[in-house]
Amino acid sequence: MLLAIDIDNNYTNCGIFNENKLVDSFSLTTEKNKAKDEIKLLLKLILADKNIDINSIDDIIISSVIPELYPIYSK
Repeated sequence: MLLAIDIDNNYTNCGIFNENKLVDSFSLTTEKNKAKDEIKLLLKLILADKNIDINSIDDIIISSVIPELYPIYSK
């Protein structure tokens, strides 16, 4: 599966794709001061809540208009 992350100034939109089909999506508030561990925990909790095994994610695509956040999400 693919996790697509689109970071804009107000919201971070995420989509889970299985092949070319959107399986689920969710949004987070974009905050420049969130720590890497906070973002990682939020993503894990939301995926678990949606019954998506994090280990089934093979690829991640990140699009961001806030360059400072790219390194945080890419880890």
